[in-house]
Amino acid sequence: MLQIIVALALLLHGRGHTVGFFMPVPVWFSVLWLVPGAVFVVGAWAVWSQMTWWPGLVLVSAVLSVGVLLLHASTLQHSGPFANALAFDVVAVAALLLPCSRRLLIPG
Repeated sequence: MLQIIVALALLLHGRGHTVGFFMPVPVWFSVLWLVPGAVFVVGAWAVWSQMTWWPGLVLVSAVLSVGVLLLHASTLQHSGPFANALAFDVVAVAALLLPCSRRLLIPG
Protein backbone atom coordinates (compact mmCIF):
# COMPACT_ATOMS: atom_id res chain seq x y z
CA MET A 1 0.00 0.00 0.00
CA LEU A 2 2.84 2.41 0.85
CA GLN A 3 4.34 1.71 -2.58
CA ILE A 4 1.12 2.86 -4.27
CA ILE A 5 0.93 6.02 -2.16
CA VAL A 6 4.55 6.94 -2.84
CA ALA A 7 4.23 6.24 -6.57
CA LEU A 8 1.02 8.29 -6.81
CA ALA A 9 2.52 11.20 -4.85
CA LEU A 10 5.59 11.25 -7.11
CA LEU A 11 3.47 11.02 -10.25
CA LEU A 12 1.20 13.88 -9.20
CA HIS A 13 4.13 16.01 -8.11
CA GLY A 14 5.90 15.38 -11.41
CA ARG A 15 2.79 16.30 -13.39
CA GLY A 16 2.44 19.39 -11.22
CA HIS A 17 5.68 20.70 -12.64
CA THR A 18 3.76 21.57 -15.83
CA VAL A 19 2.27 24.50 -13.89
CA GLY A 20 5.36 26.47 -14.86
CA PHE A 21 3.82 27.12 -18.26
CA PHE A 22 0.73 28.68 -16.70
CA MET A 23 2.47 30.98 -14.23
CA PRO A 24 4.04 34.40 -14.83
CA VAL A 25 7.63 33.16 -14.96
CA PRO A 26 10.29 33.35 -17.70
CA VAL A 27 10.12 30.72 -20.44
CA TRP A 28 13.59 29.41 -19.54
CA PHE A 29 12.32 28.70 -16.02
CA SER A 30 9.24 26.86 -17.33
CA VAL A 31 11.36 24.66 -19.58
CA LEU A 32 13.96 23.96 -16.87
CA TRP A 33 11.13 23.28 -14.39
CA LEU A 34 9.94 20.39 -16.58
CA VAL A 35 13.21 18.47 -16.17
CA PRO A 36 12.79 17.50 -12.50
CA GLY A 37 9.08 17.00 -13.15
CA ALA A 38 9.83 14.41 -15.81
CA VAL A 39 12.34 12.73 -13.51
CA PHE A 40 9.70 12.55 -10.74
CA VAL A 41 7.35 10.79 -13.19
CA VAL A 42 10.10 8.29 -14.04
CA GLY A 43 10.67 7.91 -10.30
CA ALA A 44 6.97 7.10 -9.82
CA TRP A 45 7.22 4.42 -12.48
CA ALA A 46 10.37 3.05 -10.80
CA VAL A 47 8.61 2.85 -7.42
CA TRP A 48 5.61 1.15 -9.03
CA SER A 49 7.90 -1.29 -10.85
CA GLN A 50 9.89 -1.93 -7.65
CA MET A 51 13.19 -0.88 -9.19
CA THR A 52 16.00 -0.74 -6.65
CA TRP A 53 17.39 2.54 -8.01
CA TRP A 54 14.28 4.68 -7.44
CA PRO A 55 15.47 6.35 -4.18
CA GLY A 56 18.57 7.81 -5.83
CA LEU A 57 16.55 9.06 -8.79
CA VAL A 58 13.95 10.73 -6.59
CA LEU A 59 16.65 12.29 -4.43
CA VAL A 60 18.40 13.74 -7.48
CA SER A 61 15.09 15.02 -8.84
CA ALA A 62 14.16 16.72 -5.55
CA VAL A 63 17.56 18.40 -5.28
CA LEU A 64 17.37 19.46 -8.93
CA SER A 65 13.89 20.87 -8.34
CA VAL A 66 15.12 22.94 -5.37
CA GLY A 67 18.06 24.12 -7.46
CA VAL A 68 15.79 25.32 -10.27
CA LEU A 69 13.62 27.15 -7.73
CA LEU A 70 16.67 28.86 -6.28
CA LEU A 71 17.71 30.04 -9.77
CA HIS A 72 14.50 32.09 -9.85
CA ALA A 73 13.97 32.68 -6.13
CA SER A 74 11.22 35.25 -6.68
CA THR A 75 8.89 32.30 -7.32
CA LEU A 76 9.06 31.55 -3.59
CA GLN A 77 8.00 35.02 -2.38
CA HIS A 78 4.35 34.04 -2.14
CA SER A 79 2.55 30.87 -1.20
CA GLY A 80 1.46 28.91 -4.22
CA PRO A 81 2.51 26.04 -6.44
CA PHE A 82 6.24 26.75 -6.31
CA ALA A 83 6.30 27.05 -2.52
CA ASN A 84 4.27 23.83 -2.30
CA ALA A 85 6.72 22.12 -4.64
CA LEU A 86 9.59 23.23 -2.42
CA ALA A 87 7.83 21.73 0.61
CA PHE A 88 7.32 18.42 -1.24
CA ASP A 89 10.96 18.39 -2.33
CA VAL A 90 12.20 18.98 1.23
CA VAL A 91 9.94 16.20 2.55
CA ALA A 92 11.17 13.84 -0.19
CA VAL A 93 14.81 14.55 0.63
CA ALA A 94 14.20 14.16 4.36
CA ALA A 95 12.25 10.92 3.87
CA LEU A 96 15.05 9.42 1.80
CA LEU A 97 17.89 10.57 4.03
CA LEU A 98 16.48 10.00 7.53
CA PRO A 99 17.18 6.41 8.63
CA CYS A 100 13.77 5.80 10.26
CA SER A 101 11.73 6.77 7.17
CA ARG A 102 14.25 5.19 4.80
CA ARG A 103 13.66 1.80 6.46
CA LEU A 104 9.92 2.14 5.81
CA LEU A 105 10.35 3.17 2.18
CA ILE A 106 13.19 0.84 1.25
CA PRO A 107 12.78 -2.56 2.88
CA GLY A 108 15.75 -4.84 3.22
